[in-house]
Amino acid sequence: MTAPPAGAEGPQLVHGARQPFDTGNTLLSIVPSEMTVSVQDTPIGQRLAVTIRTADTTLTVFLAKDEVSSWEGALASGRAKMTGLIIPG
Repeated sequence: MTAPPAGAEGPQLVHGARQPFDTGNTLLSIVPSEMTVSVQDTPIGQRLAVTIRTADTTLTVFLAKDEVSSWEGALASGRAKMTGLIIPG
């Protein structure tokens, strides 16, 4: 059996070790976005396809059931940290 390609092991949830986005990317801004979620049958079993679309980018990840739980936890943790207030700097 051949090992999966690098990066194909599953989601890499990083907390605190890296910036949460590419701070050097001058194209980053708050833009309209859309997220779609669907269950897909793949050769290695069912996966949850999560797709995020913006005006110039589409990103899709295929998550196994246990990976979905990890992502749910990370999103819930982030949501809990949000105050809903915008404080001008």
